[in-house]
Amino acid sequence: MKKKFSQLFILIIISGVFLQCDMITSLCDKNFDFAQEQYEGWLSVHSDVTQHPFDTNELGQWNTIQRNGWKSGFFVGSLWRLYEYTHDKKWRDLAVEWTSDFDSGKNNVWDHDMGFRLLCSYGNGYRLIQNDEYRHVILVAANSLTKRFDDQIGMIKSWDNTKWEYPTSIENMMNLELLFWASKQGGPKQFYDIAVTHANNTIKHHIRDDGSTYQVVNFNPDGTVKWRGTRHGFSDESTWAKGQAFGIYGFMVAYRETQNEKYLNTAKKLADYFINNLPDDCIPYSDFNSPKIPNCEKDASAAAIASCALQNLDKYFPDMGYKKCALHMLTSLSSGSYSARGTNYDSILRRSSCFHDDREKGLIYADYYFLESLLLLATQNDINNNHF
Repeated sequence: MKKKFSQLFILIIISGVFLQCDMITSLCDKNFDFAQEQYEGWLSVHSDVTQHPFDTNELGQWNTIQRNGWKSGFFVGSLWRLYEYTHDKKWRDLAVEWTSDFDSGKNNVWDHDMGFRLLCSYGNGYRLIQNDEYRHVILVAANSLTKRFDDQIGMIKSWDNTKWEYPTSIENMMNLELLFWASKQGGPKQFYDIAVTHANNTIKHHIRDDGSTYQVVNFNPDGTVKWRGTRHGFSDESTWAKGQAFGIYGFMVAYRETQNEKYLNTAKKLADYFINNLPDDCIPYSDFNSPKIPNCEKDASAAAIASCALQNLDKYFPDMGYKKCALHMLTSLSSGSYSARGTNYDSILRRSSCFHDDREKGLIYADYYFLESLLLLATQNDINNNHF
């Protein structure tokens, strides 16, 4: 009797595993099928590879931007994601065609968004088709990014021509991956050292004791802090949800590349704050401290970004429920509340917001990280295997 009970218990566990796998496969297939429908529809009437989708207008149609815009690389990155999941040559050919527009961007020295533009395009392309010309472009881009690093301040400057002297934003953590990658692909050790120094100073200057983050820190020329606050959040002392998500993701990448547990623990600290401030559907409001909650805009893009990092974080803290939270996010994003299915939107997701008090809309980077997170879920890989 005891033996039969044990066998039955094992069968129940195995059945549960298969059931979960079937649910995951169904979730991923459903969303990638819809993504293909959406992008096929838009591409059927938009063939200009110099005009990249970035957000939707009031009618749900994509607005476009040229290659120097910080959001420009996410559409071609999504094309590479479609090829990765479907193995359909059609998506590879389209991705190659749209990637070609970014070649001149490798010499950009006027902002910090080289990783967003060049890793999404050439980075994903190199990982998937091993074109050595793509590798060269990324190495040049990494070198260009280092021109924005100041030894005295110890951080990469985010933007020029702003009201701030030397602003650095939490989003910049996402662009360090460009330097880490290049340092392993023949670039100088300086690339790695700059990334580590920037990450260390982000911990020092951008993160509050409770695990929340400042979006922007402005520095004096001697490296002292002049001001901390926000560009996109509700207030200088509030926490912009997307910035918090970028921080979690960026520190997971920093841990992956260095194996320094300081970065892993920082990612966990930021993730715990993020999760503890989520509403029931696990899709955050645009700012965790908005006085308008619950009558405040949601940000599906922040959930998509965080869901990628949480899946990877779960591998190191399997008892904390990070993957369960990520799956809850993906399920909510797939629902009628956030998916563009059955609407007139060109995007895959809707109800994203760029900043506090912005209207909810489709954002191309919400689509990109949503597809990345689904790929992570489908393949059980980590961010490393899903990027390079």
